[in-house]
Amino acid sequence: MVITLDVEYWAGAQTDIELPEGKTPADIEDYYVKWNNCVFYFKDGTEYEIELNNPEIDTKRPIEFNIVYE
Repeated sequence: MVITLDVEYWAGAQTDIELPEGKTPADIEDYYVKWNNCVFYFKDGTEYEIELNNPEIDTKRPIEFNIVYE
């Protein structure tokens, strides 16, 4: 019999980012975050990539876990 272990984690982080000189939040057209990097796309076509200073996510302590089976 195969069972599934459903494990949930909660993680969050905040990072203060200094935008390039002359740029404001109103200049941001889009952005994404992946693998501790953030890329901003500005309305003038320029990009700004920054490595975030977030800690690694702790997966030792799940907030909930359940065995799922039929």
